[in-house]
Amino acid sequence: MASDASADGGGASPGMSVRTRHRIAVVLVVIATLTGALALLSTWVKRQLYDTDQWVETSSALLADETIRSELANFLTAEIFASGRVREEVAKVLPPKAEPLAGPASAGLSQLFNKAVNEILQTSFVQNLWEEANRKASEAFIAIANDEPIATGVLGEAKEKTESVNLDLTTIRAAVTEKLGIELPGQGLGSGEALQASVEAGNAQAGLEVIAPDEISTLRDVSSLIEKGAVVLLLLTFALYAVAISIARGMRLRTLTSVGLSLIVVGLGVLTARSLLGTTVVDSLVASDSVKPAATAAWDISTELLQTMGQSTVAYGLVALVAALLAGGTRWATWIREHIAPALRDPMWAAAGTALVLLILVWWGPTPGLREPLGILLIAIFVIVGVVALRRQVMREFPSPGAGAEPPGRS
Repeated sequence: MASDASADGGGASPGMSVRTRHRIAVVLVVIATLTGALALLSTWVKRQLYDTDQWVETSSALLADETIRSELANFLTAEIFASGRVREEVAKVLPPKAEPLAGPASAGLSQLFNKAVNEILQTSFVQNLWEEANRKASEAFIAIANDEPIATGVLGEAKEKTESVNLDLTTIRAAVTEKLGIELPGQGLGSGEALQASVEAGNAQAGLEVIAPDEISTLRDVSSLIEKGAVVLLLLTFALYAVAISIARGMRLRTLTSVGLSLIVVGLGVLTARSLLGTTVVDSLVASDSVKPAATAAWDISTELLQTMGQSTVAYGLVALVAALLAGGTRWATWIREHIAPALRDPMWAAAGTALVLLILVWWGPTPGLREPLGILLIAIFVIVGVVALRRQVMREFPSPGAGAEPPGRS
C-alpha cells in the first residue's frame, strides 16, 4: 500500500515532525466536528424560522397531515359550537316545548360537523388561506425577533400589545362556516367585535399562539446569534477541515479519512438529536395524550429539513472517504487512477470534467447545501482542490509517455 507521503506529493517539511502535524490535525478535526454539529443546527433554525417561504412550505405539509388536520378541525369545530349559533339553528326547527333540548341535540351534531370541517380544510381554497395565515405569522415572528414594526390591522395591533405571535385563523374560520351555511354572531365569542375587544384588553385571542409573550425576550437574545452564527460556524468548520488537511503533510490521506468520519459523526449526531429532542419537546409542551400524536407529527414535519441536512452531511462524509480510498495505494485505486490518467493529464479535459460535474450537482441539487450560494461555493472549492490534488498524484505516478513514470509508492 502506498504511503501517505506518496499521495501527498512528498514527506513532511523540515521543522515540525509528521507526528506533531498529525496530532494538530486530529485536534482541528475534533473541533470541526463540534462546530459542524452546531453549524448544522443553527442553519436549520435559520432556514426554518427566519425564511418565510420555508415556513409556509412547512405549514402546507402540516395541514396535509391527517393527524394535524384533525386537531385543527377539532379546534375550529369547538369555536363554532362555542358561538352558540348551532344551538340557535337547532332550536328553530324544534317545537317550542322542546327548545331546552336544543343544547344536547346540537352537541350530538359535533362529530358530523367535525368531519365536514375536516373535509373543507382539504380544499385548495382553505389551503391557500392557511398558507397566507402562516406567511403573516412568519413575517410577524421575524419582525418581533428583529425588533421591527409589525404589520397594521387588528391582529397586528394585538401582536404589538402582547408581543406574541399568533396564527390568525379568522379567515379560515369564516370560510369554513360559510361552507357549512352558518353565520357567526356579530357579537360574542368568535366575532369581529370579540377580537377587537381582546385587542383593547391586551389579549391576542385571534388564533393559535405560536410564540408566547414571555418567550419574546429569549427569542430576541438568540435571534442575532443564530442569523450570524450559522454562517460563521459553517465557514469555521470548513476552514478547520482545510487547515487540518493542509498541515498534515505525510499523513494527508489519513487526515482526509478523519474528515470523512467526522462528517459522518456530525450527520448521525444531528439525526440522533432530532429523534431524542422530538420526544422531549412533545412531552414538555403537550400535556394531553390525545394531542401528542399531532404534536409528534408536527415535530417530524417541522424537522424534515434538519433530517435532510443530517443525511446530506453523512453523504458528504462518505464522499470524502471514497476520495481518500481513491488516492490510496490499493490495487483497485491504482487501477482507476491509471485509467483516468490520460484525461487528468490534459488540463482542458480536467477543467471541463470538473466544471461539468459541478454544474450537474448544482442543477440536480440533491442536498440543501447545493441549493444555497454559500454551500455551492464551499463544495466547489473542495471539489476543485480535490481534483487538483488527484491530478498531481496521477501525473507523478503515470506521466505522459516518454516522460518517465515514477513508481507508485515513492515520493
